[in-house]
Amino acid sequence: MKRTPNVIVIEDNDDDFEALKFAFEEDGAPGLDIERCTTGPEAEHALDRLRDRTEISREDRVLIILDLRLPGLSGFDLLKTMRHDSRLRRIPVVILSSSSNQSDLIESYTAGANAYIRKPRNFDEYVDMVGSFRTFWTGCAELPVLGQLGLGDPPRTVNGTDLDGLDDAAFRREARDADVFARTSPEHKLRLVEALQADGSIIAM
Repeated sequence: MKRTPNVIVIEDNDDDFEALKFAFEEDGAPGLDIERCTTGPEAEHALDRLRDRTEISREDRVLIILDLRLPGLSGFDLLKTMRHDSRLRRIPVVILSSSSNQSDLIESYTAGANAYIRKPRNFDEYVDMVGSFRTFWTGCAELPVLGQLGLGDPPRTVNGTDLDGLDDAAFRREARDADVFARTSPEHKLRLVEALQADGSIIAM
């Protein structure tokens, strides 16, 4: 069984990622597994693996470090996607951004970020930041066990109004993630069947 990384870093800037990775190594974090995603689509693929749980030990825990500016998808959109997904919403997400704009900070917390950290200016500051970061997030804080996330959640219901105006990609995500579809039109039902079949589901009618 493939082990889930303890930390998923969603960061497109090579220099920032290397500084962060070397800082973790300098800090001497034993056994810490770090996976990097550089684009929105790569991040969505990583989230799909977390949703499916097929390659994940029930004892694995994960923390996501997320940049706000990504090719193909904004960090805000990715965060909102996670917080609206019953299988992902409890995974801790820390924003690591160069932005000092108060509107970015406020929007991050509004969208459900667990913390907002300004990117350090040099490697020494990265080492200091990672030391404090790891002490709290992998030392003091208790991270949820992935195999138990989502157990006992109420069913996620989507109605026809929610589906109106969605593009094909967003519609497929709703078809995959929702548990109950209510007050849908015949057109919605046809699109749902097509989306679920495209995702490999077997549909009985």
